Amino acid sequence: MRGKVLAFDDRLGEGHISGDDGQRYRFAAAEWRPRGAPSAGLQVDFETDGREAQAVYPLGPELHARGKSRISAALLAFFLGALGIHKFYLDRNGAGLVMLLISLAGIAVAGVPSGLMALIGIIEAILYLVRSDAEFDRLYVQGNKSWF
Repeated sequence: MRGKVLAFDDRLGEGHISGDDGQRYRFAAAEWRPRGAPSAGLQVDFETDGREAQAVYPLGPELHARGKSRISAALLAFFLGALGIHKFYLDRNGAGLVMLLISLAGIAVAGVPSGLMALIGIIEAILYLVRSDAEFDRLYVQGNKSWF
């Protein structure tokens, strides 16, 4: 179902949605799929079990309100992929740190691990570019996908 966020209280970790069916639905912060808190007026898609909204996702241009562009991520992956900069950009700090450390350690062993990290960066750049904006957002910005 679709609707609009009426309000969200960070302290309580809950909010309310006005559904397209004219009903109001409560939702918990755990049901909000992207990172961060929703803002009032945001158009959303959600499931319901009667009075509670579940699996609440933003719709439309708000998908990129967090400033995570697939083109920017792809460029970072292509040019700085060996250092994991694109991972940091997508808030996947653990994966970014792994790539950075492997690349730096790879310098000591003839650059083979660094080359492997660069190859992973190029593959991820291609994957980012072939996905739609919505799919990229669902997988890499809102989702928990860190690799490929």
